Amino acid sequence: MENRDPVPVITDWLQFTSGPLTLAERERILAALWRAHVTSSTNNEQNASNVAVMVSAAASGSVANALVSAIAATGGRHAPVTQARRQLYREKAPDKLPERWVVPGFGNSFFKDRIDPAWDSVVALLRSHANVWGPIETWQALFRAANKGVHPNAAAFTAAVAELVGWPEGLEPVLVIQPRISVWAAVFQGVAEVTPQLQ
Repeated sequence: MENRDPVPVITDWLQFTSGPLTLAERERILAALWRAHVTSSTNNEQNASNVAVMVSAAASGSVANALVSAIAATGGRHAPVTQARRQLYREKAPDKLPERWVVPGFGNSFFKDRIDPAWDSVVALLRSHANVWGPIETWQALFRAANKGVHPNAAAFTAAVAELVGWPEGLEPVLVIQPRISVWAAVFQGVAEVTPQLQ
């Protein structure tokens, strides 16, 4: 899938943003976020929302059902961006990581020992903003202190971008769903081409 800048959509997104960044800076980071979601979703094709599309496409043959299934797969263990924003920016980090604690925005089934490289450009932009990168670093330090090789993931980076650009709280899933719809449509098409039509 070609990875072009989605300028019209990013321009639409800007109406939801506010804060100290210039419009050009917000547009740049939102475009980087879009590209990262498309790239990581395409490259890590067995992620939960893609699999939800595959199952729904094979079972129902309906693109609408498949897209709803993909969206419904987000927000728990997969793409918990609203929860990650709350954990990173609204709650105080503990002094020590409790045993068996799952932290929204950390951990990746596909990249267990490092950050997904699809997110490198977003990470580079976020690192220059201590107000959003600092909490990610704090949690990363807690994982290191507990000898856990867990790294921030797409939900943490999306939450950080939402915080940085002043995205309205509660609307964070839009930043995950909208870039991935074209990937989900491609996944649906791939399944539809090899699945016999239901009679």
